[in-house]
Amino acid sequence: MYAGWVVGISLSLAASLFGTVGKVLMKLSHLHDRSLVLLVSATFCVIVLNPVFDAWSFAFAAQSVLAPMAGFSVVWNIVLAPYILKETLSPQVLHGSLLIVVGCAIVGISGSHISPTHTPEELFSLFTEVAFIVYAVISIVIMIALVSVIQTRPQHSSWRRFAFGALSGLIGGNLFFTKAAVELIGKGSEVWQCTETYFIIVFALGCPALGIYVLNLGLKEYDALHIVAIYESFLILCGSISGVIFFHEGEGMQEWWQQVLYPISIITTIAGVIVLSKKSGPDSPVGEKAPLMQAKPVKLVVQTV
Repeated sequence: MYAGWVVGISLSLAASLFGTVGKVLMKLSHLHDRSLVLLVSATFCVIVLNPVFDAWSFAFAAQSVLAPMAGFSVVWNIVLAPYILKETLSPQVLHGSLLIVVGCAIVGISGSHISPTHTPEELFSLFTEVAFIVYAVISIVIMIALVSVIQTRPQHSSWRRFAFGALSGLIGGNLFFTKAAVELIGKGSEVWQCTETYFIIVFALGCPALGIYVLNLGLKEYDALHIVAIYESFLILCGSISGVIFFHEGEGMQEWWQQVLYPISIITTIAGVIVLSKKSGPDSPVGEKAPLMQAKPVKLVVQTV
């Protein structure tokens, strides 16, 4: 039985940890008047360490299994934010995070545990299949609509906040470029004679970077918890769906329980994000000074008889 998917998941979890550290440092830099040291450290974690470990994981496991592991960023948020940003956890954060963790766990169980390799010609041909072209067109239309929302809606609009997170997640969730690039690099020197190789590598590097850039723009205006939660949600959705469509990873989920549990796991993850994205109240702060975990803290009430 192929067990490389376990190694892939482990590397993916490490990548999400580095990504979360980077986002926390990014938020911390906004709280300290854009500290250069914090911003450089954040950039190194998000642009270098996170992609390297993430790309490495694709050499071992299917994209549709690895994509939802980004949800563990919420777990790392819970661990890091109270200590680094001195913020307080709340029932809302804990409940939403639990749903996301459960959803990711079910994905790991029910997702495809095989990761077939392809020849360069097979990889290039995947970009010309009708199913992928339809997916790409739909994604581009959605991105254009989200950009329109960002440009036309006022800052206090919840739709504008949602658009920032969704757009950054959709852009960064094009993980099929990363997996395809990892496969191509391992094929030898002949792949560098193909123009398609450079096209794939540019998008493999550019999509995560552009996604983080859009995310950072959103962090300047809105609280990080909501923006990051929406970002992770769309990153998971886009990564999971595109993996099934582009690499035909549905062929590794032939059992009836996999076909039932996998969609449930995605829905569970979305439910967790919805819980996390609920507005805390009309006086909730927005912008660079807003907390990473914005919600009312748990209050203990002791009644005396």
